[in-house]
Amino acid sequence: MCAKYPYLRGEMTMRMYTVSKMAKDLEISSSTLSLKLNGKYPFTLDEAKKIKQLLGTEKTLDELFKLEL
Repeated sequence: MCAKYPYLRGEMTMRMYTVSKMAKDLEISSSTLSLKLNGKYPFTLDEAKKIKQLLGTEKTLDELFKLEL
């Protein structure tokens, strides 16, 4: 099984953005964010936009939130 959101996870890793820090900035629990990162629950559009902003990435939302490689 492929990892979900590989591009998002890659951007988080490059910027040393942990799940707990991202969850705090999104004002959700780390467990909720983990479930979303594992594809168990969807990200909202507002969450996706905020994540893109927090990471400061040039990737589009479609690229950043592509489910698999």
